[in-house]
Amino acid sequence: MPTDPPADPGSASGSPVPVTAGKVEVRLGKSTYRSGEAVKATVVNGLDRAIYTEDFKTACTIVVLQRMQGDSWTDVTGCALGRPTLTVTIGSGLGQPVNIGANSFHLRDNPIWQGTYRIKFGYRLDRDRFGDEQTVVYSTQLIVQ
Repeated sequence: MPTDPPADPGSASGSPVPVTAGKVEVRLGKSTYRSGEAVKATVVNGLDRAIYTEDFKTACTIVVLQRMQGDSWTDVTGCALGRPTLTVTIGSGLGQPVNIGANSFHLRDNPIWQGTYRIKFGYRLDRDRFGDEQTVVYSTQLIVQ
């Protein structure tokens, strides 16, 4: 685990977690969820610097839940907050938890039903490049039954 503090400790979010050095990961809370159960994961920053992303993705989180439909992935979107999108900073060696409530009012037009899903997380290394998620990582697949 890195010993250096986050690049911008005043604004970095997350909690210290075990990391894989040099790697950003999406770690699932578990691989199988019951229908109606919240999908939980942690975005883990194993880089030696902070990473940046925006919220306002699936259920107003920093990630996009994707559903397998046929042979392709489809984004499950929805965020009904009446505020501007915020930039979120995840410091080096920190993990940012995400919780996608299956019954969230944000997803009323695009509900989570039984099937195969994964979580997509896009990020950048430059705070000032708002919305430019240069790198994307994915979780392993999860099942909702």
